[in-house]
Amino acid sequence: MKILLLIPEKYTILNTFKNAFEDLEHQVTYIDYHNCFPKWQNRIITKTIGLPRRIKDKIKIHKHYRKEINRKYLEAVYSYKPDLVLVYNDQYLNYKTALEIKNISKLAFILGDNPFFFHNHPSDELGMYLNADFVFSADSFITESFKKAGLKNADQIYLGYDPSICYTKEPTNEEKLKYTKDVVMIGRLYPSILSSWTYKRLWFYHQFRKLDLKIYGHGWNKYKNDFPELFRKVVNPDHYLPFDEVNTILSCCKVYPIDANPGIINGIHLRVFDCIGTGILPVAEHTKDLDKVFDEVKVPSIKNYNHAASIVDEFIQNDSLRERRVNELKEFTNSRFTPKKTVNKILNMVFN
Repeated sequence: MKILLLIPEKYTILNTFKNAFEDLEHQVTYIDYHNCFPKWQNRIITKTIGLPRRIKDKIKIHKHYRKEINRKYLEAVYSYKPDLVLVYNDQYLNYKTALEIKNISKLAFILGDNPFFFHNHPSDELGMYLNADFVFSADSFITESFKKAGLKNADQIYLGYDPSICYTKEPTNEEKLKYTKDVVMIGRLYPSILSSWTYKRLWFYHQFRKLDLKIYGHGWNKYKNDFPELFRKVVNPDHYLPFDEVNTILSCCKVYPIDANPGIINGIHLRVFDCIGTGILPVAEHTKDLDKVFDEVKVPSIKNYNHAASIVDEFIQNDSLRERRVNELKEFTNSRFTPKKTVNKILNMVFN
């Protein structure tokens, strides 16, 4: 079977899906739309994506950007003739292109955000999902929303983690000296796109400012005057952190607090599984699906930000408790959720 993935290279799930499909002897290729343009143009789009639609329509750069991406998608689909096109979120795919793709192959989406709550996107985008062959998500609220809207082909999936990407690494003494911290977070802020999400993320990690914390990411500098204690914990990398360096950082730290973004209502952030694979304890902002999915073991969770620091600190201070919890989570995940099992589930649902 021939698979076309529309997933950015910087997301671990691209490699996870690619490896899983190839392990099952399917032919796989992918398109990262960022590669269709020079870096400066991608940078301009990122900087201006939060502008009102009427302004973006006037400067026309976004309209041209989207049009060129969809032209590339159709060019690839007609050339490659995949059996399945699998898209993460939207990847600038538009409604017209989606319908044309369906004339050639099956079209399915993996959603990490909730399209019922997207802002500043084309109005026909929701219709693109509602006309898909299948919609998958890691959030029961998204699944239920689509079923309520009349799409029968919607279900939840959990990828687990790919051990070739997320793995426990024994750091060198030099790496330990450089990266060792009790608490770590890797991620950026999006001040020009989702200001409320930005402030919520700042407030979440502000709770850990008095712990031995290090944050790696861009976009935090803008808020250094609002959260000066937190800003002192931030490192602004001069390069995109590759998977192996991320594993090195996580292998030198004890706990990773994970906030839930606005697109996740009940669901489980993919970073939870990444942490389990690398051997660092995830402490997640509580959502309903955590209890439903991890029904035999418990992912430590935060239900009230006032208790966030004490929950994390308990696992920092108790190495045996933390290590036991990580081992339990890894054993459970390996028995229930693996990329190959998930890919088989996707194919069975889409084609049967």
